[in-house]
Amino acid sequence: MKRMAHAFSLLLGLALLASPAQAQDPQPMTLDGPLGSFTERRPAPTAFDSEAHRQRQLRIATMTAMSGLYRTLVTELTRDPAEVAFRRTAAAALAETAALLPAAFSVESPAPEGETGALLLIWDEASRAAFDDLIASFHQATEELRTAAVTGEDFEAKLYAARYYCIASHSTYRSR
Repeated sequence: MKRMAHAFSLLLGLALLASPAQAQDPQPMTLDGPLGSFTERRPAPTAFDSEAHRQRQLRIATMTAMSGLYRTLVTELTRDPAEVAFRRTAAAALAETAALLPAAFSVESPAPEGETGALLLIWDEASRAAFDDLIASFHQATEELRTAAVTGEDFEAKLYAARYYCIASHSTYRSR
């Protein structure tokens, strides 16, 4: 469980570093260890102009992390099913990340006009229940995938079942 949390934290951190809201002037830092010193660039803190801006950036980071986990799991289809440790970790991290989605859409924060991202339709009173059901179905599918990664049963089918909800959500609720 600690490995999964660490892997997820790493992926989410990488996604945040790639965020377009990140300040453009990274700060150098030195990493010292048994193989010597290395210089790493640490991004300057991001200044958000509103809660909606902060929410959009959190959502972008979450989606980026889930996309990487999904693509990792697709490559797992080509590996020996007996080598399940990494598959289990990635599937568990995907399910844990999917559990964060309700919070990622809790504040009305559509993509600005002309940009790719969430449509205002998500926060429309008439559409919200259907959107919430879609997110819940995706989370359920990722939990089933997590189980399949452990048991080995129907792993590929469960992977593509979870992917269905990603595509359905983006087709309906995301501008391109």
